[in-house]
Amino acid sequence: EGERERSKDKERSSRDKERERSREKERQREKEKERELKEREKGKGAEKEGRDEKKGRDRERKREGERERSKDKERSSRDKERERSREKERQREKEKERELKEREKGKGAEKEGRDEKKGRDRERKREGERERS
Repeated sequence: EGERERSKDKERSSRDKERERSREKERQREKEKERELKEREKGKGAEKEGRDEKKGRDRERKREGERERSKDKERSSRDKERERSREKERQREKEKERELKEREKGKGAEKEGRDEKKGRDRERKREGERERS
């Protein structure tokens, strides 16, 4: 009876040890899988990081290009505005010149008119003096 008990205990113990070894192996396999997964993800992460970096550089280049285009557009707009302003100024100058000529022409005619009137006045005065004398 005692021997059977010891034999059963031994067997039980042996099975328990085997079960424990099996569990330990399983834990090791899980750890290994986990490690490999982390490695792969780390690799993918680095790869993704590389892609992200490239995307970042591309994005930055794109932004830079947009900034340049925006500056060019602004510059062009300012240049056009300056040109319009100069053109307006030239037109104003031409208009002033034209008005000045008109006024001088008018003054000339006006002066001519005054001269004519003076001439007529002088003539009347002379005639008046002739008649008196």
